[in-house]
Amino acid sequence: CLACSSSTQFLDVDSTGKTGKCIDVSLCSYTLEDKKTCIKTPPSTMYCNATSKICYTCDNNCTTCLGSNDNTKCTGCKNSDNYVFGLASKGYGECINKKGCVVPKYRDDANRMCYIDVCPSGAICYQCSVSCDGCYQSLSTSSCMKCALAAEIMLSETGGCIPSTQCLYPMARDDSKKMCYKYACPAGSSSTCFVCDLDCAGCTASKSKRNCLACSDSTKYLLRYTDSLDGPCVNLIQCPGNIDEVNKICYINSCPLNSPTCFNCDSSCSTCTAGSNPNKCKSCADKNMYLMKANITSTEGACVSRASVNVTSSYFIDDINKYVYSDNKCIAGLFRDESSHSCLRCDASCGIRGCVESDNPDKCKSCSNSSQYLFLKYNATSGKCIPSSNCIPPNLKDLSAKICHNTTSCPNSLYLDKANYTCYKVCPSGSVSYTHLRAHETLRYLVCRLLLEKK
Repeated sequence: CLACSSSTQFLDVDSTGKTGKCIDVSLCSYTLEDKKTCIKTPPSTMYCNATSKICYTCDNNCTTCLGSNDNTKCTGCKNSDNYVFGLASKGYGECINKKGCVVPKYRDDANRMCYIDVCPSGAICYQCSVSCDGCYQSLSTSSCMKCALAAEIMLSETGGCIPSTQCLYPMARDDSKKMCYKYACPAGSSSTCFVCDLDCAGCTASKSKRNCLACSDSTKYLLRYTDSLDGPCVNLIQCPGNIDEVNKICYINSCPLNSPTCFNCDSSCSTCTAGSNPNKCKSCADKNMYLMKANITSTEGACVSRASVNVTSSYFIDDINKYVYSDNKCIAGLFRDESSHSCLRCDASCGIRGCVESDNPDKCKSCSNSSQYLFLKYNATSGKCIPSSNCIPPNLKDLSAKICHNTTSCPNSLYLDKANYTCYKVCPSGSVSYTHLRAHETLRYLVCRLLLEKK
């Protein structure tokens, strides 16, 4: 039968889920939660309440459970990479990847449990380091069973995990086991363990520059065919196109089918975000060209010559990184110079007003050190930052702007106190301003003199 006609009968289902005949309700050991199906021997994938005699189907992530369709009530996990994460006193929890069972949690490999509070009595637990996928000693970075991170490899002599790019010649490495050996390959591992060339971060043959699986130098690219795994490490300029910038691979023949990260770039591009489009370059093939971006956060653009940029528009030129920004801005760390429409990297001694030339301490427009003064020659708009104590006569000290003028008179609107060789916006108390002329004075330069001088 597939269903029962009588309301006093339930469909009998065995432990395998196979349906049978209709039997009286009083003969049922358990019923399903639909209360229409009778179960004599409940399968392990169900949770049966001993009081209500009703059985519930476990969540798809659980092999066994203590609740209906609830991933937080698992007592066993279907996926071999998952452990039950829960309180020790409960014995159930959520199925989560075991790599996440790290300090301060307690990992119990025998029972495939991860206790989030304490290790229960009788269990053997470890509080593993975040770099370990299982360990032999709690709170230790040198007792891992395996490495948790895909980019790391285990150093066999210590049991610790290191970036795979650090397992280099003369070390030996076995990428199939994710192991790095400090001195030599162990006996019997000659088919998978190699002493890679210094260029390689992983290889398929010992001491060969042409059999790298990845490059030890992060600026280089693995040159290989689509249907191969290994090859030599080359500079970007040596790549024939078909570049995977994410994985640092350039393919000799073509990009792999449906690859989301590999592109056959336009000839103007060195790297790009889409193939055969001159407006999608990430870097330029011609090192004299500039990448014109839509804004400072953009990662793509067209390659243009510096001479072609209209400096009177919203474009700002970054000669340091060879970028042109189209949104009237400069990236953080560079000063936006309106007069030249340039993004300048000012010397560290220069202050918030910036500079007029990159990396030149003699071209500051203000000083970063509050105890220093900007030394300006006659009619200059930029200069060098000097200690305030070095601003001595006949140079004039502007206290408000923190400028040391290498002239005999103060700029417009400032008053000169000749006794102290100082320029003031307002004459200090005890002095008076004069405008009567002397041989070395004009109406443009007002003079502060002590009242004693008047006497």
